[in-house]
Amino acid sequence: MGRLPNHAMRARSALLVLVFGVALAADAQPRIGIDLGMAVPTGALGTHRSAGVAATLSAGRRAPGFSPRLDVTWTRLYGDDGPVGVGTNSGRGDYSSAGIRVSALYRSRGRGVAAYGLLGTGLYTISIERDQNPYGDVFWGSHAGVGIEVPIGVAAVSAEVSAVAMVTDYGAGALNFPTVHVPLTVGVRF
Repeated sequence: MGRLPNHAMRARSALLVLVFGVALAADAQPRIGIDLGMAVPTGALGTHRSAGVAATLSAGRRAPGFSPRLDVTWTRLYGDDGPVGVGTNSGRGDYSSAGIRVSALYRSRGRGVAAYGLLGTGLYTISIERDQNPYGDVFWGSHAGVGIEVPIGVAAVSAEVSAVAMVTDYGAGALNFPTVHVPLTVGVRF
């Protein structure tokens, strides 16, 4: 469920990188962000897992209004103390995901504190402790979030909350339930 053919995956990946490369090169003031925080599993993904760690490295624009943003993400959710077992028991064990994603971001106008919202899509990998993923290596997913930036000199401090849903039930431990987690992060933008 959710696996793209290799040629389609490569074409979409190349397109995402090209679009963001052009968009960021056209902006005279790119903004690089580093965010750290926690991720909370929801729905079936959270049945046997608790909150974990989330990290994001982002590149975007400083300008108000609409702009693109490129993220590289990593999330680790910790399994409960139940037995993991070997095989296809994806509902148990520590869960890790990494992804590259693209967002349309809208930043409020004006100087000082800026609120923003983002909506996007990306490609993710998922691994679960002592389990073999039966669906393949890469999954399509989507995300939406809101945040706030507070300027401090040439940098800005940020806080962001989002929801990430991957088009796979791997990790959910139940058929036909997407894997969903909610990162809550703070960071700095340069």
